[in-house]
Parts: sequence; C-alpha cells; structure tokens
Amino acid sequence: MENIEANRRKLDEIDDVIITKLLERFEVTKEIGIIKKTHNIEIFQPEREKAIIESIKSRLEGYEDVEAIIEIYKTIMNKSKALQIY
Repeated sequence: MENIEANRRKLDEIDDVIITKLLERFEVTKEIGIIKKTHNIEIFQPEREKAIIESIKSRLEGYEDVEAIIEIYKTIMNKSKALQIY
C-alpha cells in the first residue's frame, strides 16, 4: 500500500503541473483570440490544427495509445477555439 500512496502523490504532482500548464495555455489562447479579432482572422485554422496533430503523432511514434493523446489534444483545441470567441 505504501507504493500505491507514493505513486498517487506523484500523480497529484503531475496533475498540478498539467493544470498549471493548461491554464497558461488558455491565457495565451485568449491573447491569440484578441489578435485574430483585431486582424479579422478566422478562429478555426484547420492547417494549424493539422500541424499540431501531426507533430503529436511524430513525437509519440512507437507509443501504443497515440489516439488517446490526440483525443485529449482535440478537446484542448476545441476549448481553445471557444475561448477565442469571447
């Protein structure tokens, strides 16, 4: 049980980092939204999203569950687009 608790503490620390970075990402996303609005640029940039997905695939080559991470990133990108609308 001691090992489980130690690993759970590690997961809690990792979750803290993930949350901090997501909040940071969303703040940058809002700034990008302001720039896009100022310059009449479309929120949805399919080329950019495709490039992000391709980058993820290449970085995770050999990892058995790449699709799970891609799905997470698609969710993050969808939330990012929603934040840019405001």
